[in-house]
Formats: sequence, structure tokens, C-alpha cells
Amino acid sequence: MLIEYADDTNLFVPSDSDIGLAEEFSRVKHWADENRMVINILKTKETVFRRPNPRLCTNPVLISEVQQVTSAKLLGNYIV
Repeated sequence: MLIEYADDTNLFVPSDSDIGLAEEFSRVKHWADENRMVINILKTKETVFRRPNPRLCTNPVLISEVQQVTSAKLLGNYIV
């Protein structure tokens, strides 16, 4: 029996993308299902990075099933 494990996956979607975050996340979930992998929604976090200028900020549509946080740990470093 072969068992595979993927520890971390990061998804970056820029605000000017043709595809929204929710749609891209849906594609990732579909890919995981097809490859018999499970995404642990309880450990999945969403961080929105904003520009310092409030006039240039866009508010993305949040993914309802995912917790939004203000910082994230990526490769051992905290991004705030």
C-alpha cells in the first residue's frame, strides 16, 4: 500500500487575477479529490495582504468554510 502525505500547500491569488480566490480554491479541492487527497479545512487558513494605501485596497470575497487570519507562517517565517 502506498500512502502519500502533503504537509503544506500555499495558494496565492492576486487581486487582478481573472479567477477569484473561491473559484481557485474550489479547483484545488477538486484536484485533491481526484488524487485521493484530503484537505483539512480545520487547519486551512486565509490571509489577505493589503496595500498600505486604503484607496487601492480591494476586499476579496471570503471563502466561507475557511478561517481568516491576520498572519501566516510560511517556511518558518511569520508574514503579517
